[in-house]
Amino acid sequence: MKVSAITNFKGLNYTNLQPANQSKPRSAENKNLFLSEKSMSLAADKNYNDVFVKNKNISFTASVPAVLVEMGKQIPIADRIASLFQVFKHEEMILVSKSLKEAQKALKTSYKSANQLFKKMFFIPDDNVGGTLAFIKHPHGETEVWNLNKENILINGRDALKPTESCYIVEGDTIKLGKFEMPVKDNPKANLSMLRGTFSTILDFEKDVKPAIEKQNLKSILAMAKDETKNVQPVMFKDVGGQDKAIDMLKKGILYPLKYPQAYKNAILHHGALMYGPPGTGKTRLALALSNEAGVNFIKLNGSEMESKWVGQSEANWRELFDMAKEQQPSIIFIDEFDAVAKERGGQDVYGDKVVNQLLTLMSDLEKDGDQVVVITATNRKDDIDKAILRSGRFGLHIPVELPDENGLKAILNIHKKNAAVDLELDTDKLAKELYQKKATGSDIPALMTSAQTNAYERCGIHKKMDEGTFVPEDLDSVKIIKEDFDKAVQELFAQQQQRRTIGYTQYGK
Repeated sequence: MKVSAITNFKGLNYTNLQPANQSKPRSAENKNLFLSEKSMSLAADKNYNDVFVKNKNISFTASVPAVLVEMGKQIPIADRIASLFQVFKHEEMILVSKSLKEAQKALKTSYKSANQLFKKMFFIPDDNVGGTLAFIKHPHGETEVWNLNKENILINGRDALKPTESCYIVEGDTIKLGKFEMPVKDNPKANLSMLRGTFSTILDFEKDVKPAIEKQNLKSILAMAKDETKNVQPVMFKDVGGQDKAIDMLKKGILYPLKYPQAYKNAILHHGALMYGPPGTGKTRLALALSNEAGVNFIKLNGSEMESKWVGQSEANWRELFDMAKEQQPSIIFIDEFDAVAKERGGQDVYGDKVVNQLLTLMSDLEKDGDQVVVITATNRKDDIDKAILRSGRFGLHIPVELPDENGLKAILNIHKKNAAVDLELDTDKLAKELYQKKATGSDIPALMTSAQTNAYERCGIHKKMDEGTFVPEDLDSVKIIKEDFDKAVQELFAQQQQRRTIGYTQYGK
């Protein structure tokens, strides 16, 4: 946008446009305080953004002579605002208040009612405004006044604009806030384009807003691919069997502080927890159930997924992950195979040590800033994790997730039986005892149920009908999963037990 030059201050035609306490005409002694015709023309030839916006939190008054700043204050507030009306756009805001601090305070109480992101803010200080006036631009170009105050704003002396509400304004309207009243003008009395820097400050947040917009757009695009036809019930604690002790620790250490923060105002809360135990005991399921019980954002990843072959990129990945969780807080980050990234420091893995240091810093920041972000980790190699990570303030809550006992296995069987056509005469107690003797894990049960159902289909000829193309859904009405199907499934599931178990299991499974 080209800004036209002002060739002479006399052309402004404001009779009172002079510094406060200065009644004498301009003389040779103070002529250097005024912009020359040449310098103003040069400034006008530059692009508006180059002249007006260089970086965030610019205060133009810092480089403008104090006498010009005082002159700017003598311009009627309606004309100063009208001058900015000529240049501000959608996703920009004009703020008028006694100080930037007061404007910020007013915004903090009303920002949730905004329906747009603000990339740029113009701030006009004015001692006569008994509050904060905010002007925003509708996408179609209309100008709105937004009430950030605790009291109503009167439009044309009668239309009360309640706190957090906004409405369109046009030239000729009047705005009244307390004792302050001003007319709305589309254009100032004279061209003020070259004086905007004396009566306004620009705060440019476009570089900060753009990444947030891109991230949200990507999230929306990914959400488009979700299968909305599925009606999967969320996993809750009642759907996790055999881990009552771990559930109790998660409730008291994580869930209740997240759901009832008012009860923990003076408490030092856990921002990190470590679940440890053999594979297949339900650590991931517990973390998912915790997030569903708390009703918070859930981010799940594998520790090795965050590693990068590029030096320094791993640390950046972790910082970005924590930033994303903070933006969407309250959040739970779940990291499986935590030992892959939190190994004991001091070895030959220099880059691994840097990741551990980064994690220590990020966890300390969560504790210091009081963010509603909890990091839940899982491992079957607790002894390999750096001791500094396991201390209080980082991952100080240690939750054992052991192999379920007979009662635990029975509880898990009953959970998975609910949606399966299991014979009512099946002796669940006897089956749970057999599974306990074989050191079965929680994850073995759904695999067992699937295998038993397959055996029942084979026994009842369902697979044969499928091969022949004669299968109809009604054929399943007479199918029941009986003890014979489970016995065969147990034999198949544990036939290669030693080969199936991963390293690290035996230290918990003895």
